Amino acid sequence: MSPSKDDFIVEIGPGEGALTRPLLSRTGKIEVIELDRDLAAKLADEKIVVHQGDALEFDFGQFPRGMRIVGNLPYNISTPLLFHVAAAHEHIDDLHVMLQ
Repeated sequence: MSPSKDDFIVEIGPGEGALTRPLLSRTGKIEVIELDRDLAAKLADEKIVVHQGDALEFDFGQFPRGMRIVGNLPYNISTPLLFHVAAAHEHIDDLHVMLQ
């Protein structure tokens, strides 16, 4: 992926931040979408913009063009989530996900 300081990174389902923290060391800022309220509250700081909610209902079109999406997608929503994200394809530069 090779993220840089100028990239607009969106992470789907950061959980406890295992992927988020290493990305921050390269980018300096990241936006995340987390369903779990407790996990979302633990992640929020000046470098992490947390959107607490369901990624399947999230409007990815609100983000600027050129966003880069990352995530470790849960098996039970992988297919519908990929189709949902694809609806905002004109805003996405690339997508790097792990499918369980």
